[in-house]
Amino acid sequence: MRLLPRLSRATLYLVILGVVVRLLLAPFTICTFDQYPFYISSIDMLSGVGIYGHAYYAYTPLFMVTAYPFLWLLQLVLPLSQFGTDVPSMVDVAQLSGMVTPFVTAPAYNLVIKAPVIIADLLMGLMIFRMVDERWGRPWSERALLFWMLNPLVIWITAVTGQFDVLPALMTVMALMAFHRRSYLLCGLLISLGVFFKIYPAFLGVFYLSVLLVSRYDSNLARFRDVALLAAGALLGLVIMSPFLLFSDQMLEYLGRRSAQTVFGGMNLYCLVPYLISHICKEVVTEGGWRLNPSMLATFVALGGAALLSMLAALRLKGRAITDKGDWTVLCQGNVMVIAAILLTQPVTNPQHMLWTLPFLILLLAKEPRRIWAIAALSVLGALYYLSLVTPAAVLYPLGVYTPIVDVGALNQIILGYHDGGGIMTQVGATALISVAGFLVILGTLLPERYDISTIVGRWLQRRWGELHG
Repeated sequence: MRLLPRLSRATLYLVILGVVVRLLLAPFTICTFDQYPFYISSIDMLSGVGIYGHAYYAYTPLFMVTAYPFLWLLQLVLPLSQFGTDVPSMVDVAQLSGMVTPFVTAPAYNLVIKAPVIIADLLMGLMIFRMVDERWGRPWSERALLFWMLNPLVIWITAVTGQFDVLPALMTVMALMAFHRRSYLLCGLLISLGVFFKIYPAFLGVFYLSVLLVSRYDSNLARFRDVALLAAGALLGLVIMSPFLLFSDQMLEYLGRRSAQTVFGGMNLYCLVPYLISHICKEVVTEGGWRLNPSMLATFVALGGAALLSMLAALRLKGRAITDKGDWTVLCQGNVMVIAAILLTQPVTNPQHMLWTLPFLILLLAKEPRRIWAIAALSVLGALYYLSLVTPAAVLYPLGVYTPIVDVGALNQIILGYHDGGGIMTQVGATALISVAGFLVILGTLLPERYDISTIVGRWLQRRWGELHG
């Protein structure tokens, strides 16, 4: 098997364009609210106090572990003091918007911290191409590759904001391939490593375990063997990451505090909660002194719903073997169902979380062409949601601080004007409207075709376009 696919000339040029765009955007753009925790964690690692040294980094550790070699090379040529700089003129913007930190990281740092994300992004495109090409051939595989490489939301999340959700998503797509090829040990390992990027792959592990329990086997011994291999792979991942579990009290403590945050909203079931019921996010102290809040309760709902839907999705393979294209489709659909359940019911669902489900929707395109409408809707709505929070100006601060091309004061005024502005569509109104639309599109991925809102609207627009230009 060739390491790189042999593409048509037009597709190759478009893929190269996607890579070039990512590399051009990465140094001079940032996520204004995630970049500072990444920066603090980077400095802590390179200074020897660990990923969670100052308790700013709020995720499981594997992203920073992946970034460490790139950061180590950077500090050989750029002093730590030059990784970023305070910008006092941004303080007012930070206080008003709540989405900006008055600290801007350097272009070299931005490129380096995004390097593992961009690499994973490219690997995801190649994985999608290979998996579609093996089953449905050309031109579907090239289309699938371009749907990923030229997707505006994918480019935005990986190259502009540098959020690392493509890394756990890559683990889940590789786990799907391993599972279908009956490499259950590898599947369990990939799921386990995915959990150390973000927690959600654990529920896909529940899905695969459920599939093994209901699938057709010649003997219970064979079933037990495969379940044991899946579990052994997951355990191997835990062993590999055990130093962080055994020797990093800060990780467990900070993750616990994060799970207790009282935050709701985004493109999910709670999309209107921040605007309608602000007092709901108050914690309750039980008789035993344990602090409970609605956000934590919503997390439990999400966990239970995802686990239940994992088992229900697996029942579609009851009595069948995991071998042919039909079962491949059901496995992809199961992944979509489980991830949709998480996205709909977790307390906060942000644009970067769309990267969890987009690869599986793209993998289904050849079998279910209607998925193109959900891919398009989630991509556009995800990008608009981010822009509605803080305007495109916010990501350009490195361009203003480190080059003469853009003035920082002008960026500040754009953001201040947007948040102070009135009119028919305010910042709050725009974000709420996009949140509701995103919730409906994600819900539609769980529903039959005739109830899928993105398919209904997409086909209506297609008909109208045909009528106007026919």
